[in-house]
Amino acid sequence: MRNLEISVLSRMFVVILLFIMISCSERSSSDELLLLSKSKCDSPQWIALVTETGCSSCNIMFSELVSTHVNDSNGVIVISASGQILDMLPYYSEKATNVIGADRQLLLDKNINSISQFLYLGEDNKIDSTVEIEAQKLEKQLGDIRNYMEQCNK
Repeated sequence: MRNLEISVLSRMFVVILLFIMISCSERSSSDELLLLSKSKCDSPQWIALVTETGCSSCNIMFSELVSTHVNDSNGVIVISASGQILDMLPYYSEKATNVIGADRQLLLDKNINSISQFLYLGEDNKIDSTVEIEAQKLEKQLGDIRNYMEQCNK
């Protein structure tokens, strides 16, 4: 009887250990965004996630910047917005060749943070850094992003 209890406990321990290992090896939010972007561009240099979550004026300004790059072959725009706050027309125009529509549920299912963000990609499409758009740093963030997008087009 005692051996049976130890055997059951050992199996439970192994199952719990495996569960922990699997859950720790899940892809990050940024990795999921990178995978999603591959459907539009094989080797993007940047990815912009435009949402209506968080600071409305920040999202509007970020969207206005990003929407000028809807046909930029160097990047991918993932848009997850209803149009209540943001102007959606640029993202659904004929010129919009690098735009992916993603509803909020898709972002949740893929464990992607639903705050507007910009991903700088380095060599081999690896994520170099991620910037979540925020009010306190908005001017600097938008300036840096604008410069980077322009630099990618040279």
